[in-house]
Amino acid sequence: MQLEISTSQSDDIVVVRATGEVDRDTADELSTALTGAVARSGPGGTVEVDLSGVSFLDSSGVGALLTGHQSADRSAVEFRVRDPQVTVRRVLEITNVWDLLAGSS
Repeated sequence: MQLEISTSQSDDIVVVRATGEVDRDTADELSTALTGAVARSGPGGTVEVDLSGVSFLDSSGVGALLTGHQSADRSAVEFRVRDPQVTVRRVLEITNVWDLLAGSS
């Protein structure tokens, strides 16, 4: 399955919606979209990553999310993921990044 990514903005919140599978073949595409969203949002803004349409996430996908988070951190942008499917949330919990990426830490 391929990955589809869309981006929308409302005021200072940029929402990145991913649909499909995030794996070694598609993680770079997500990473690029996230760093672009951080740049678009600007300091003081927020990037939300809607994972409700992601059916599979491997370690490459986790890495892409962490790259986006690091980019946001360096740019003074709030970054959080939202609405992951159960299996995707479980991957984020097992890798111990859920609290960081969900904005809970």
